[in-house]
Amino acid sequence: MKDASKPEELIFKAAIQLQAGAEQEAYILKACGDDLALLASVRTLLDHHDEMSFLDVPIFESNLGPDDSACAEAPGMVIGRYKLLEKIGEGGMAVVYRAQQQEPMRRQVALKIIKLGMDTKQVITRFKAERQALAILDHPNIARIYDGGATQNGRPYFVMELVQGSSITAHCKQVSSSLADRLGLFVLVCNAVHHAHQAGIIHRDIKPMNVLVNIQGDRPIPKVIDFGIAKAIQYGCTEDTLFTEHGQLIGTPAYMSPEQAGSSGSDVDQGTDIYSLGILLYELLTGTTPLVSQQFQDASYHEICRMIRDIDPPRPSTRLSGLGEELMEVAHGQRVHPDQLCRMIRGDLDWIVMKALEKERGRRYESVDDLAQDIKRHLRQEPVLARPPSTPYRVSRFVLRHRGGLVTAALVCVALTVGATTARFIGFPFGHGVPEHAPGMVQRHLWNTPTLSSFTHGVSLDGRYLPYLDWTAGNLAIRDLEAETNWLVTQNTDTTWKTVDGWAESAAISPDNSRIAYAWGVNDGINSYELRSADLDGSSVRILYQDTTAFWIDVHAWSPDGTQVLAFTLDAKRMSQQERLQPERVGRLVLVSTEDGTVRKLQTWRDRGMPKLAAFSPDGRFVAYDLQQEDDPANRDISLLDLQTNIETTLIKHAADDRLAGWTPDGRHLVFTSDRGTKTGLWMIAVHAGASEGAPRQLISQFEGSPVGFAVDGSYYYSTAATATNVYVASLNATGSQFEGEPKLSTFKHVGSAMMADWSPDGDRLAYRCDLSGRRHDAFGYGDWGIVLHSIETGREKVLSVSPGFRAGTRMRGPWWSPNGDSVLVSAVSSDGEQGLYTIDIETAEVKLVESGGRIFSATWSPDGDSIIYSVHEKGLRRVELATGKTQILYEGGRFGYIIDLSPDGQRLAFWQDKMSLMVMPATGGEPREIVRLNRLRSSNQLQFVAWTPDGEHLLYADQDQLLQIHVATGQQQSIGAPMPDLTHVAMHPDGVQMALTMERPGSELWVMENFLPE
Repeated sequence: MKDASKPEELIFKAAIQLQAGAEQEAYILKACGDDLALLASVRTLLDHHDEMSFLDVPIFESNLGPDDSACAEAPGMVIGRYKLLEKIGEGGMAVVYRAQQQEPMRRQVALKIIKLGMDTKQVITRFKAERQALAILDHPNIARIYDGGATQNGRPYFVMELVQGSSITAHCKQVSSSLADRLGLFVLVCNAVHHAHQAGIIHRDIKPMNVLVNIQGDRPIPKVIDFGIAKAIQYGCTEDTLFTEHGQLIGTPAYMSPEQAGSSGSDVDQGTDIYSLGILLYELLTGTTPLVSQQFQDASYHEICRMIRDIDPPRPSTRLSGLGEELMEVAHGQRVHPDQLCRMIRGDLDWIVMKALEKERGRRYESVDDLAQDIKRHLRQEPVLARPPSTPYRVSRFVLRHRGGLVTAALVCVALTVGATTARFIGFPFGHGVPEHAPGMVQRHLWNTPTLSSFTHGVSLDGRYLPYLDWTAGNLAIRDLEAETNWLVTQNTDTTWKTVDGWAESAAISPDNSRIAYAWGVNDGINSYELRSADLDGSSVRILYQDTTAFWIDVHAWSPDGTQVLAFTLDAKRMSQQERLQPERVGRLVLVSTEDGTVRKLQTWRDRGMPKLAAFSPDGRFVAYDLQQEDDPANRDISLLDLQTNIETTLIKHAADDRLAGWTPDGRHLVFTSDRGTKTGLWMIAVHAGASEGAPRQLISQFEGSPVGFAVDGSYYYSTAATATNVYVASLNATGSQFEGEPKLSTFKHVGSAMMADWSPDGDRLAYRCDLSGRRHDAFGYGDWGIVLHSIETGREKVLSVSPGFRAGTRMRGPWWSPNGDSVLVSAVSSDGEQGLYTIDIETAEVKLVESGGRIFSATWSPDGDSIIYSVHEKGLRRVELATGKTQILYEGGRFGYIIDLSPDGQRLAFWQDKMSLMVMPATGGEPREIVRLNRLRSSNQLQFVAWTPDGEHLLYADQDQLLQIHVATGQQQSIGAPMPDLTHVAMHPDGVQMALTMERPGSELWVMENFLPE
């Protein structure tokens, strides 16, 4: 009968009968001839045959002890056909050498051998499992195994592909891999692990050191190595898989899954590797692991296991925001600005990582391939499968984390059976004081509202959507805090308000993010009100409730099940306009059905004003609100209304202004603001069964702001109304008449208090002034100042804390960078009370007095750095020689201080006189020439600056919010860009194209506070 075998099989069968080595190689070369494809197929079969044969090498238990040093291997020693070259790695049970294979081919390999004294049955079993796992894997991103055997004294070894490279995290740091490059490498790692899973192998120890990156050509190729604790869920090696001894962890704690930290550690499956891959991705994005190694120091075995099982990691974007100065390094390693990196990770990548890191295996990705596919979707800018956890699940997790002692099953059931959604948790204002009990607390600036806008009561439960009011035309708008986009829900277009149909006044988003409820003032001549609901895009508008007698409707919250809206109505007699100015007001707290508009009146009050805030308890049974005290309208009480019994209970009777009460997500406390301390602070009181338990305790002694919302994960959103000043960078187009694109925020760490930026002489950095206390100021305010040096390329910022040299709360102006770039100049008052000009060394922050006396408004360096020209209030212009200290009067006159700038050649001085006339004069003194005269006197808060262009032919200044450029010789002017009412200072880059713009924007800022609630 004719042999039906394929040619490669026939040659293979013949070859294995020959002596391995030169004889076998000569035969297959002759048999295959010029057919290179056939030759490759035969060699593949032989390789697999060799791999399987070495698994059959008998392994004997050894009684060698640690003193058998005569048998220890060392570089130069030959084991089989391999010469050891150098030790390249060492673990608990084995040593890895770089070795030279002698025959049948010469190549460098990695040889792994069990250590002397470690060849116990248990270790040999683990070693055997690793080489068996590698033998059945064939993937370009998994290190291949070539050979195996045992030494003369019975210690097993195996030989595998030599991967010469760094760990994946070290590689990404060394080459500053971009975010996209990191994700691309991670997908390849996922492909390798998925291949292992398909072969029935669970790695169980995925971490950076077990993923090496090798450069092949110009391409980085990751290789998964070290299957030393792998578990086979198929094949014969399952029976010999090593199980955990008492008190021994299988894996690396920082990268372990909760099930690995279980009672035995043996209940693992593919989900274990998915969890570890999630940690690896977390580290690639943030530079750190969810649980850092310091948390495991001095911790017991059981405490380590508890931390792995119970501690929920923060989202990657949250961890980044809390890194402080380290964030600059992380962002620099990914070649982006720090705030850009946070934006890139916030959203899809947050949810992809958090889905992989779910504590419950059933909530993770079903396979590693699903994880890889979601990464690919993100890279293609397609919707990803991962989404934020559902509200009930996060509530249950929060309850479990904050239970303190035993939590009854009934409490957990209440949290889990709230329905598809949970109550909206109203928060509280917060300032810049840090509570002592929250060392891990993080505050993040999220957003500055547009001009003429204000926040409504709350953020969506998942912390993604924020409703706000756009008062340019009375519209309701929504901010997507993840995507960083805004849109209008209502569509008024008339900014004069003459033809608008009505206006929005307050709003709340439903628990499932499907609808928004809002109050609508109807422009019908009598200004009646409606309670409306709509989809988030503004479609499908429904009128839930109409009240022609309402003087006001305030929407507070949705019920936990999403079927009712909690609102407050303030009635008034509809008489003449004069009578309505002093109406008899009756306030009602009502529940309005979202299905049919049915109204349930909860409470009615007369002449007690209106609640500042009303909120459902998480189980939906109680409503908390604050009202004016009957006998003292200046103070307020917080009350609870039981919706089942309709009984109202005043929680705390105290002569204080208690207000803005919000439920903690576990429903066990109310947090509120109160002036019962020396200043308005943040307080908390325990609540059980509709009554207070114990006395309130203070969380934070002083704060500022207004509540926006409490999300179910414990994050609290709040707003501040103070003016924010920030530095932006913009570039001019070829004609110099317009900016190319919108000015981009340049500052990062000190958002909201950065001002008066100046370029370094090389144009690589900006120096700006900021208040290190975090308070907000106008451009000439008082503060605890510092100077920040900001790298344009990397975003790194160095803070020169100058508080030891200057009096706290002093007024400061500047900085102005020296021509040699080694110091900056400021005008300030020293700690001993001396007012003058000071230089600050940018390396040491050393402060030196240059000139004292008078209120110095502005200063500029001579091009050679030998002298400084400055202006003194009501005294004119001066020049001081730094070498001699000699002072020269350049110009006297005028009532106000001057804003000055010296031309690039140092020959001409431009300055504002009396805030009305832009003048140019010789830098050595002489009669000034008026270039521009304004039609009105500038007020102190109007924009007042002047800057020469690098060509020395033009001056930049502003008039009526318009940035202008004027030719000094001809007086010809042109405007630059659109009007900028927020502009307070401009500095021109040495290239003449870029500008640093300081903008002062009144309005609200949105902040989030995390990890602050007590355990």
